Amino acid sequence: MYRFGKTLDIERDFTAKMIALHVLTPTKLCLLFGKDMRRQRHGYILNMSSVTAWLAYPGINVYGATKCYLKHFSRGLHTELRDYGVNVTAVCPGAVDTDLYNLNGKRRRLLVRLGIMLPPEKLARRAIHALFRGKAVLVPGLLNRLVLALTPLIPHSVIRRGARRTNILPLHE
Repeated sequence: MYRFGKTLDIERDFTAKMIALHVLTPTKLCLLFGKDMRRQRHGYILNMSSVTAWLAYPGINVYGATKCYLKHFSRGLHTELRDYGVNVTAVCPGAVDTDLYNLNGKRRRLLVRLGIMLPPEKLARRAIHALFRGKAVLVPGLLNRLVLALTPLIPHSVIRRGARRTNILPLHE
């Protein structure tokens, strides 16, 4: 669930649903099933976060915050449950080849070929492989890992300029 726009302009109901879907639901499911897995000393939990968990970008502010929560929650749960034989993995993909972005088929195919978008089947295989290997966090794709390595170096002024170009921030304050 995702909507691009100014944080204060997105409908409250939509924001509440996004928080419920990305934060409350996975947390409740992890608590519910995690207890049984811990007791049985075996299990697997896979949570879908995002590369947006590393960068607070205007236009996807709430989305990124929910994905940051899920990444941190999963990482902590991974540490807590590891000694009980339970693997918890947070998957943090970048763009995935779905209808989420409202792109035509030709553009989607080009972005997949360039490695900017990942086919969902490939993402699922990598996620399951990481889960079974006991990896805490998976960031699939070389481009995504490079971007995340550079993220701390990006000045906030560059982020503000990008937000202005997408009409998220006004030109004058």
